Amino acid sequence: MRKQYLKTLFMISFLALMAVLILIYTILWYNGGKLQGKMVFANSYNNGEKVDKINIITAEDAVELELKNSYWLVKGKGEYYADFSKVHSFLTSVNSSSYLVKMPFSQELLANKYLYNPKEQKENSGMLVQIFAGDVLLDEIIIGLPDEDKKYYFVRNIDDDSVWQIDGNFKLPIMEKDWLLTPVFSVSPNTIESLGINNNIVTREDEHSDFTNEKGYKVNADVLTNILNYIEIQDAVKADKADFENFDIKEIYATTFYGLKVNLTLYYNNQNDIWFSIKLLTTPLPMKIVNDYIKDNSFLYDDWYFKASSEQGHILRDFRLM
Repeated sequence: MRKQYLKTLFMISFLALMAVLILIYTILWYNGGKLQGKMVFANSYNNGEKVDKINIITAEDAVELELKNSYWLVKGKGEYYADFSKVHSFLTSVNSSSYLVKMPFSQELLANKYLYNPKEQKENSGMLVQIFAGDVLLDEIIIGLPDEDKKYYFVRNIDDDSVWQIDGNFKLPIMEKDWLLTPVFSVSPNTIESLGINNNIVTREDEHSDFTNEKGYKVNADVLTNILNYIEIQDAVKADKADFENFDIKEIYATTFYGLKVNLTLYYNNQNDIWFSIKLLTTPLPMKIVNDYIKDNSFLYDDWYFKASSEQGHILRDFRLM
């Protein structure tokens, strides 16, 4: 008799538990469904003027962007400036992205669309995006893969664990260095009148002429001018935190037909650490656009040192005007 009683009690408890779980699931599904058509980052949109920090966490890296003096900075890279176009594209999507289609939840879907939380260090984890105002977390969501047409993205809502397709452009850099201003500097090769490395100088008459040295011999400088056209970096540091005491130094400079002078001072050592600084100057009679350009852009270079990308750094270190 007692055995039958315990068995009945167990069944009642089990059915009650199942009823509660079904009720909770139904409520979550219903509430989740109500998100359709609503903004993904609604809290961030409503507090747009207060948003000052963005975390982008993946299995590969963790990025923290912070807003200071109206500029977004990459905190872990010397607090240097984040790429303006990338930040603009991301914030545009934040301010417009909406929930479109709710997907049936399954572990298979999470794995196939890379929707596991990267903080859990699982395989097939996605991109966890967190947006803050001060220390207040406004929104967080896991962004996975795009659909087959690459028009929409699969996301996992942290609040209720639901999976959705959303619109917007969330093809974001996952490595911290790739959020830095890119290129950090650019001068078009056809505008360069002269080049110099230490005391070796080559010049040309116009953009269609070859560079020649002081003896009149032709010098191929395409490798150098191509780098000057798109200088990349992987780190930055303020002058008061830089130490190049035991580094070798190499001076590289270019002058344009318009009167802009660009001086790169290269610092390198035996550990293949290659850094450089950029100084913008002018010839005695520059065009007005040159003075305006320097006035608008000097803050990007004054008192900053940059770590060169691996490929460009080695070329700058080893290249000779011959």
